[in-house]
Amino acid sequence: RKMSPGSYTIDEVLDYVQLLSSKGIYTSFQCNPIIAGVTTLDDLTELVRLSAEAGLRHIIFKFTEQVFNQRQLLIDRLRAVKLPNMDVFESWFNQTIGGVYTVQEDIRIEWLEELLNCTIDSGITMSTCYEYYDDGAAGSNLAPYCTTSDQCHGRGVPIHFRPEPDQPFEPLPGCYRKGCLYCEDYGTKACDNEVLLAAKALKYSDLRSMQLVGRYERWNYLDSCWEPEDVRDGISHNPDWQTDAEMWRLV
Repeated sequence: RKMSPGSYTIDEVLDYVQLLSSKGIYTSFQCNPIIAGVTTLDDLTELVRLSAEAGLRHIIFKFTEQVFNQRQLLIDRLRAVKLPNMDVFESWFNQTIGGVYTVQEDIRIEWLEELLNCTIDSGITMSTCYEYYDDGAAGSNLAPYCTTSDQCHGRGVPIHFRPEPDQPFEPLPGCYRKGCLYCEDYGTKACDNEVLLAAKALKYSDLRSMQLVGRYERWNYLDSCWEPEDVRDGISHNPDWQTDAEMWRLV
């Protein structure tokens, strides 16, 4: 209420999740920002349980961060709206990684580990949004250790292409469910396209010049995206609730 006056209440959001889920629509949302200390771990685990009961399929977690020279401005503005327990938040909001202030690493990892267990117990997937740990340099991504979904936004969505210029777009068969960023190392490489496999920032000219061919037997590739007719069936690509780090043997 204090951060977003006039916005929907949690109960209203969950009612809408329930409505969409009842119609077979995949639902996910992002819990952002987590103002640790103001928001408690108990608050978050309760939100997970209530959301799962409403039919939510996926949740994304993001802790508060701020560029190096704006930390005090952020704290002053949060204090101005009289949020509770700001002394706790300020004492925890003290780590810099890559020139950005964030909540100290031990708190974030402890909470994320608990949220990982809570989401698994509740039957929904989770991911993080730009959460890093201190590696002595610019920081390394925590996402592989906290992600049980196909992609950060939830269920994997294949690249779409036109078989011919005058035909509608359709899913590329066999496209890796984890997305282009990981396909070169772990994926199906079904696109046979060096530009996509490089996972670079694409230009409009790239999209116009790519030549992709859909070979429909490729839907049987290991770890490919959902076939169009299977999108609503609820089949999990990750029945053991493994994180990416576990699947890729990083741990």
